[in-house]
Amino acid sequence: ALSALQSLEQQELIAKNLYKKYHFGISEILKGYVGSRYRIDALESTTQEMIQFIKDKKEISDHQIHSLQDIFNKLDRVKFTDYIGLTAVQGLFDHQNTACSLEIDITNIQSS
Repeated sequence: ALSALQSLEQQELIAKNLYKKYHFGISEILKGYVGSRYRIDALESTTQEMIQFIKDKKEISDHQIHSLQDIFNKLDRVKFTDYIGLTAVQGLFDHQNTACSLEIDITNIQSS
């Protein structure tokens, strides 16, 4: 998942003002990871369905579920509305901030 995120970053979609494509890319990468990790069909699920499947498996803590849900809610906000977000406008969605924060969250989820 991390190498796919790095590959996405190299496309420089934010610099090209392709915010939705960028956020869809992140979402697909993370859903692929989550689906593989927890053996669920995350790619074909809504965020709410995916989170419920994970809750039902009872393999990670409520805090980790909340973190995962927060990430996907933020991604969905850009994906399904015209919202760009201050972080994108201010250039804070660069490789270090996005991939590193997702790496921390993924690592935290993996370690449980």
